[in-house]
Amino acid sequence: MRISTVSIGDELICGEVIDSNAPTVARELIAKGLRVMRHITVGDSELDIMSALADLRRISDAIIVTGGLGPTVDDLTTHAAARATGRRLVVSEEAKAHVRQMSGKLTTMIFCPFSDK
Repeated sequence: MRISTVSIGDELICGEVIDSNAPTVARELIAKGLRVMRHITVGDSELDIMSALADLRRISDAIIVTGGLGPTVDDLTTHAAARATGRRLVVSEEAKAHVRQMSGKLTTMIFCPFSDK
């Protein structure tokens, strides 16, 4: 499986916050035998997020997206992902329950597969 990652946040682009998510995610994926194809960091721009997702979609089976500060009230990621993939946002209660069980906390989660299979 070919996986790419995207880190989103102006604070990452400006160097205010060091991106510790990307290397952690990559290490975990590689440890599970998965191949990390590419990593991109973009600022808090819906068009930049959409562009990164569109570019990575061509070479990736899955894309993992993280933010520098985590979900915020003005987070554009979910909307950009929906627009980039031509899908509507849907809350999965099953996924929410799973994440709550695994992490004990949840803010926002979407599932947006690349194929309709």
